[in-house]
Amino acid sequence: PLRELSVVSGPLARWLTYPERRVAMAAAIGVLRTGDERPLHDVRMGGPIAGILGADALEILVLRGDASDLPVVEAIVADAKIDADVLDALARFGHPGLWAFLAHHLEDEDLVDDAAEALEVLFGARVEGAEGKLAGAWRSAVAEARLDPGVRYRRGVPFGPGVVADECLSGKLPETAIERRWAELSVRAGVDARPRFAGWSTVRVPQVHALAASGRAAQGAYPKNGWR
Repeated sequence: PLRELSVVSGPLARWLTYPERRVAMAAAIGVLRTGDERPLHDVRMGGPIAGILGADALEILVLRGDASDLPVVEAIVADAKIDADVLDALARFGHPGLWAFLAHHLEDEDLVDDAAEALEVLFGARVEGAEGKLAGAWRSAVAEARLDPGVRYRRGVPFGPGVVADECLSGKLPETAIERRWAELSVRAGVDARPRFAGWSTVRVPQVHALAASGRAAQGAYPKNGWR
């Protein structure tokens, strides 16, 4: 159970400032899973962990941040090289106020597909077909939706473990994306059914179903505004 992980927070914390980004990120996720919010506080203050993680610090805010962290998100992005991972992290952060930044990158021929996917992750399939790559179409769709800036969204509805479960079962996500969503479920909702993939073996399907079942079971107790 996750409550038993509290005993490992101390040992993991030693690796938070390891100068290799992947090591520091793995340690940060592990520490957050125990309920220890040191990585979050460091990222908010622009501390040494944030310096090591660079743009990957967005992932800490996806995992444990809230709506008040939008200025921190914007500061990180201002110093980042914008790529598919950054756009995906912004979408999963879930603040509707990020729509204009994501839509802007529809104009970048190298990022148009990634920006369109990010907009769908955040707002759902509100714009379909070729129009999904048009900033004007998204502007109209977001305006018509009248989204609440105090709510965290995923696929156009308030974020929650059940929504993430549905994403995992959609069959559209690569394994790396499911792993990221497992981290969200683990930190945000205490779900500990981690998928352990072995390539494209038959192990994959039951593991994803177990993860999704845990996520759906946690939905009822999750805050209605999508933040925790």
